[in-house]
Amino acid sequence: MSEAFERARAEIAKLPTPTIEDFIEHAKTNFVELSLLFGEGFVVHAVNIAELYLDAQQRCSSCGM
Repeated sequence: MSEAFERARAEIAKLPTPTIEDFIEHAKTNFVELSLLFGEGFVVHAVNIAELYLDAQQRCSSCGM
């Protein structure tokens, strides 16, 4: 990993972590701004990953795993 990534990770660790639902809602609500900053493909891919994670989290919590 790059040194810049490690520094950013350390700084972000000091902040409260949003829920996965908050992340998805924020990305969908602020899509234009985020896509201008990161690119449309990146934002759509991040939301898809988050939704898959949320689905797996909900299925696993309902079955007791």
